[in-house]
Amino acid sequence: MTSGRAQLLRDVVRIRVVEETLADYYRDEQQMRTPTHFSIGQEATAVGVCAATTSQDLVFTAHRSHAPCLAKGGDLKAMVAELYGKQAGFDHGQDHGYPLPDRAGHRRPA
Repeated sequence: MTSGRAQLLRDVVRIRVVEETLADYYRDEQQMRTPTHFSIGQEATAVGVCAATTSQDLVFTAHRSHAPCLAKGGDLKAMVAELYGKQAGFDHGQDHGYPLPDRAGHRRPA
């Protein structure tokens, strides 16, 4: 396996682990301030699409925006903060992650 392919696989696995962890917190803690639609099972699509983009390309997402957010290089801490409605989130906790905007990372809600 080439290092490029290995990195794609690592990205897919990382996103899956993040999504499953968030789903556990969402179910168990019930402190996230938003309805959350996870991208479990859609990680490879997000990683593949984002791997074919440049840092200047825009990626438009719909309601399952966690995987594209992370695949495009989004800040995991800011993503989680947005889900919890915290000031440190992408939209200062106002958007609640549905979907996740990130103007610096070139992601826009569809």
